[in-house]
Amino acid sequence: MSSDPYPEWLTILTKPDIIEIVEPFISIFKERIRGSNNQPARFINIDNLEFEMSIIGGIAEISAIINLATDQGRFDQKLIIKQFRSYELLASELQRYKDLEQYAMRFPDLSTYLLIYVDNVVNYLIFEVLQGYEIDQLDIPMDGKNYMLGKVFAAIHSESVVKLDENIIREYLIFLLMHLPFTDEERESIVRLLEEQFIKISDCMGAYNATVNPTVTNFRFHPTGEQLNLATIKLGKAILVTIGPQETENLMNDRMFDVASVFSKRAYEEFLITGGVVQTKLEMASFILGYDDTYSSLTTRKIKDLYPDGITLDLHFLTHVWLSEVEKGRSTEVDPNDFEGRDFLIYTLYLLIEKPFQNVFGIY
Repeated sequence: MSSDPYPEWLTILTKPDIIEIVEPFISIFKERIRGSNNQPARFINIDNLEFEMSIIGGIAEISAIINLATDQGRFDQKLIIKQFRSYELLASELQRYKDLEQYAMRFPDLSTYLLIYVDNVVNYLIFEVLQGYEIDQLDIPMDGKNYMLGKVFAAIHSESVVKLDENIIREYLIFLLMHLPFTDEERESIVRLLEEQFIKISDCMGAYNATVNPTVTNFRFHPTGEQLNLATIKLGKAILVTIGPQETENLMNDRMFDVASVFSKRAYEEFLITGGVVQTKLEMASFILGYDDTYSSLTTRKIKDLYPDGITLDLHFLTHVWLSEVEKGRSTEVDPNDFEGRDFLIYTLYLLIEKPFQNVFGIY
């Protein structure tokens, strides 16, 4: 939970506060609890709850697991409660949620977390989180998982065409570079190599109007009972995906930054073992197929039209691995001459010079 002091507008602070606001709604879950005779529960009450809170700007997000007791057994229900500093912020969130609903309605296998209550006085919303699975818990081949993820990312990105902000990306990368344990000479060489990547941004239209945080942890997957394979996933019959209301904090706002987020860790790990990223690129093929299939269903524009000077994937694989290393290095002093056997420097130069991901979308 966030540390004190709490902002004055935040009134949902404790377990009793949460119980008080959710108790009137728990009856909607009774029908879902059925015993061996398939009879619904006759009574239901809150036995306990656990919650975590994060506060960013004027928005507090509470993720609560409600432990419910009934005459037919016990079960847990997850809710997300978002309280806002002002009604204007709440209204903006509602519009964002409405936009996300409109995006999801175009696909039979996409949906949003259910909004079950709006309070215009204390300015909070309650979302129901359906029971489901994380992507790695699904018992389907990797190509099916990656295709599904590509589809969801493309749906969230939608057909919007927005110019990338070169200054934001440039300043962010230079900021990260200054906080990595490279020597001054190495930094100078990397800056020169970055300039070639920054050229790709000047005329790039690969940004998008963000509605939610497009990260794997913000999705829940619900098998429908159909056979789970790539063919049924392509048809939108095998899995329902629900998308959470978490707003993005990503300043990059580049489609390729989000794509790289899915594969960055495995790419770096593969490179440390093999000196290349061949397997990562093979795994990306199904993701890109799902992305392209979905994007082409929304617009006649091609991905290559958004990146006239080249795809920005190598740059953003670099962004993610740099960000990860900066986070790890905050609590320790690192000798720039003994940094993971210099593998990190070699990987940096590999991405900037070899550009291994420049054509995975079929874009030279």
